[in-house]
Amino acid sequence: MGAPNSMQPSRLAGTDVAMIQTDLLVPVDAELCPGSGPLSLERRTRRAIPAKLLAHSAWDRCGMQELDLRQRFTRRLAMGVFLVGAAGSALLGVLHRTEDEPYAISLLMPWVMFAATVVALLAVYLLPTRTRFIVLLFIVAMIGLLTLSVAVFLPLANAPGGPALTSILPPTLPGLISINLIAIVFLPPRLALRVGGVSWLLVGLPVLIHLLLNPAELATARGQEMMLQIGPTMLLILGLIPYQQEVARRLSDLRRNELLARTLADRDPLTDLYNRRAFENLLIDRLAEARSGMQLILFDIDYFKRINDSHGHSVGDQVLVAVATRAATVLSRGDHLARWGGEEFAVLARYTPEQPLALAEQMRAAIANQRFENVGTVSASFGVTAVHAADDPQSAFERADQALYRAKENGRNRVELG
Repeated sequence: MGAPNSMQPSRLAGTDVAMIQTDLLVPVDAELCPGSGPLSLERRTRRAIPAKLLAHSAWDRCGMQELDLRQRFTRRLAMGVFLVGAAGSALLGVLHRTEDEPYAISLLMPWVMFAATVVALLAVYLLPTRTRFIVLLFIVAMIGLLTLSVAVFLPLANAPGGPALTSILPPTLPGLISINLIAIVFLPPRLALRVGGVSWLLVGLPVLIHLLLNPAELATARGQEMMLQIGPTMLLILGLIPYQQEVARRLSDLRRNELLARTLADRDPLTDLYNRRAFENLLIDRLAEARSGMQLILFDIDYFKRINDSHGHSVGDQVLVAVATRAATVLSRGDHLARWGGEEFAVLARYTPEQPLALAEQMRAAIANQRFENVGTVSASFGVTAVHAADDPQSAFERADQALYRAKENGRNRVELG
């Protein structure tokens, strides 16, 4: 804890900087999942944290529910893609067997793809958190198989008296298009663009050169279809990647701005603690979960009006921040501190029936032992009540408020149980 004269109000300057004092326990809020409330407290020490970074930290630590939802969606989507791919590979293998004189590679390749797809499907099922990496490995494997197919059939078509490539090449180019669409969906835009460029150079470009050098094949219906797939279709697909990147960036900005706005809406701008609305929502959530073993503490700075009248509101603000800081140092992870309004604060914490007043007494002592420049000592009065699963928020607050009133009536700087 720094010296008293080092304590300055912890204000959010617009959305720029939230000054977090040494040893101040700052609530890490709201993952912004529907129905979620403020979560636990986190210690921030010896630094000033930009409010946007504070919001991002909240997202990283408390947005796990949303992250899990995205992971589950990606996993389900990947499994669906692999199921369709396995079915398509098996169908292609059956169709090749109906050909009059199928090439050996035409009979083998579909079943190799089928096996690779089934392995990828099982890997995603067993390793859901590695879905995107598994998809990347699958894409690389498929590009390798498609490249092998082109490398086998192009020499056959270019051999003297060999068959036309348009008559012997398996549906390699539709596979190239499918692989690039999968890359756009699952991979980051830059990586998807690289995958598209490499796959086109390895698979599409050799076929394109062959068709341009063999106008007779290009003039056939399948030759024109292959040219369309290699050229305009692939260009269109690759052109979607920058658009996807811009859409992803804008969505990310919107989500960050939403997080920041909701975080600021739940914060007291002076102390950077939760405000009354956020604390009420937290208590409602805990009661809705039928939680017991909690205590509600209301405490109020004694004679705070005298401080404002004698020393000015700027000094009063410093006292509010310092009192919040001292009270927060007593709390544990999972406890919640909020500014209830004016010079009044609220705490929701674990309740110990054997020592019902212990936590409040520790906070009272921490505040009373602090001296402030030009002000001297400051004390606070506390009202404590146990919160039961059958309680409603109003009854719990009424008991704590009545206990706080008794503490004021009985001489201040004390703790009363309600």
